[in-house]
Parts: sequence; C-alpha cells; structure tokens
Amino acid sequence: MSNRERDGGGEGAGSGADLEHVAWAPVARRKPGRKPPPPGETRREAFVRLANARVQEAIDRITLIGNLANTKNYTRTAEDVNQIEAALLEAVRLTIAAFRSPKAVVPGFRLTSADKDSNDRDE
Repeated sequence: MSNRERDGGGEGAGSGADLEHVAWAPVARRKPGRKPPPPGETRREAFVRLANARVQEAIDRITLIGNLANTKNYTRTAEDVNQIEAALLEAVRLTIAAFRSPKAVVPGFRLTSADKDSNDRDE
C-alpha cells in the first residue's frame, strides 16, 4: 500500500487539508523524562513523593557546591564565598516563605566578582 492510499489518497493527502473535520482538543503535555503520576495517587501522596525526591536532590546539589571549597582544585575569594552563602540562604528563606505565601519568587544566581588573584582565599 502506498503512502497516498494509506493517507486516504486524493488531493491534499498528507498535507493536513484532510484534517479540517477533526475536532482538536488541548493535550496536556509533560516535560521530557517526566513519568506520569501513579494511578489513583492523592494530592498528599504526590506531595510526599515529590518533596522527598526534590529535597534529596537539593541536598545533593548543595553538597556539590560544598565541593568547591576544596582549595586543591579551586581558588576563590572571600567575596565569592559571601555571595554564594547569601544566595543559598536567600533561596532557602524564599522557598520556605513560598510554603507560607505562594507569591514568593526564588531568584537566580550568578557570581559578580571579576577574576581576582588567588591569594585572597577564604579559610
């Protein structure tokens, strides 16, 4: 069977012209890699499942940030450390605030100090 026969043949086959009669409905889309929730999962169960996974992931990521303290592999300034500390503490503060008031927004982070001499290490 040819593509034309399978598509219904005739003018406009495969071009979308033959789909004018189809009723379109919005489709819920998931981000790639997301699994659908287990069938029958309550909102509470979903919260617990996601909170456990996300808090553990946050802890793992914070541990990776802590690895930057290794002075054998990295140089940093006291200002770098201050900026990282302030950003992490602010993100935690705003995240906790979001549980109390859903309007809180957690900002992004970017070091602002320019390359400085590696002699200014924070102990």
